[in-house]
Amino acid sequence: MLPLNHRADPDRRKDPRYPFSRYVFFVTRVHLFEGDPVSYSRSGLYIQSPDIPPVGEVITVALPYSKDKNAKRRAQIVW
Repeated sequence: MLPLNHRADPDRRKDPRYPFSRYVFFVTRVHLFEGDPVSYSRSGLYIQSPDIPPVGEVITVALPYSKDKNAKRRAQIVW
């Protein structure tokens, strides 16, 4: 999952990716999901989950372990 308006081509990423392994929650307008992030960058997040919304779906990602209790980000499924 990458933020809105980000290119999906990994060779064109503008920010370095870092490994990550904690769970996150993400929601669509009607469903709540849980997933395991694999890596992240300033401009994107790769989440493994058995249930992935379709490409183009806008989601909200919540980071339950963040010190900021309102740590939520909007993103769009790009591949």
